Amino acid sequence: MSVHLASSAGFPAPFVRPAAHQGAGQDGGREVPDGWVVEPAGLWRGGEAEVVYDPRRHDVMITEGVGHDEVDAALRTDGWMRCGVEGRKVLWARDRLVAVRSTLARLDQAAGFAADPAAPSRPLARPEAGRGLGL
Repeated sequence: MSVHLASSAGFPAPFVRPAAHQGAGQDGGREVPDGWVVEPAGLWRGGEAEVVYDPRRHDVMITEGVGHDEVDAALRTDGWMRCGVEGRKVLWARDRLVAVRSTLARLDQAAGFAADPAAPSRPLARPEAGRGLGL
């Protein structure tokens, strides 16, 4: 029953597992990394489940009964990845760091700056002496 989000930048990714009180099952015995939280995810694939994630880095949510293409497109544009489906339920996760980098890249592209994924977006311009500092 395990559902995994592809890891980003070498960091572990959120995952769904059977609820601890249902026994070890697949991934049920998997250790929770330090600082991560375990929260109920409701019924998933015939049993109670929980989602495990790093609240400092990831956002997770489960939508139910939302099937509009516009909603899916808006969530993806905002950095959310669809990482599991159970009937009308969809598990979404977003890596905040990746979402910020993607947003900055889109803004740079819109402003006409070339995006280099290995480098910072662009160095900050140094103000000329006496300009921009109220001097």
